[in-house]
Amino acid sequence: MAAARSTPTVSLEIEQARQRPPRVTELSFSHPKNYLGVPLAVVGSGQTGALVRQHLVSLPGRAKQGAIELGLLTPDGACTPLGDHVVAAGVKIHGSAEAALTTFDGLHGSPKRFCNVFPAWQDTAQRVFATYEPAEFIISTLRNYDRPLTLPELVETLAEKDEQRTARLFLRADSNSNRQAVEDVDLTDCSNYRGEPISQLKGCLFHTGIVTERGADTETIDPATDHWALEQPFRAQTGDNRGDGR
Repeated sequence: MAAARSTPTVSLEIEQARQRPPRVTELSFSHPKNYLGVPLAVVGSGQTGALVRQHLVSLPGRAKQGAIELGLLTPDGACTPLGDHVVAAGVKIHGSAEAALTTFDGLHGSPKRFCNVFPAWQDTAQRVFATYEPAEFIISTLRNYDRPLTLPELVETLAEKDEQRTARLFLRADSNSNRQAVEDVDLTDCSNYRGEPISQLKGCLFHTGIVTERGADTETIDPATDHWALEQPFRAQTGDNRGDGR
């Protein structure tokens, strides 16, 4: 049985690249390739925006903003150390940045799970997304449970740790405009939620093998049946294979 790995760490340079408060609203896409591919496009042969549009997604500006939010790029568009790590992984797995982008192009419109299609990418992808501060906040709570939490249960539990942080992450501004307590918001009403954490962020956590279910659109989601749980391999690999039995 392999030894459990420690939780992925983040270097000082990456922490400095994430100095400003996280803005999950910068995540416009639910597939990790649309962010992981941006550093590859930066170092690729050609204009970054054109390469992103050709191989990843038709909105390169939003892809770049998401990559900045995740700590892959600096605000002026250069690769951070974490972005360099992604580039190194792409070159190692596919032979070159251009080859990696071409391979990602084949995923366009595919419902297949990224970590299943490209298992060699899983460690790098998990490092990027598991160390993103809003994801860390969610993951640290899910570790304490050996059963899935519904979306309302997750938000209520997170609010016990940090109510303002939870409200900023999950609730629409108009749902919390009067700084009311999270417990006063109807968490069974899908219209009270931001789309980015429950669709885009959760989608990326699913594709990278961190959580068990895909994200869902706020217009179709039933919060009471939207479940959040860590994949057992991720829990074991990061050195935590226990729930609290709740």
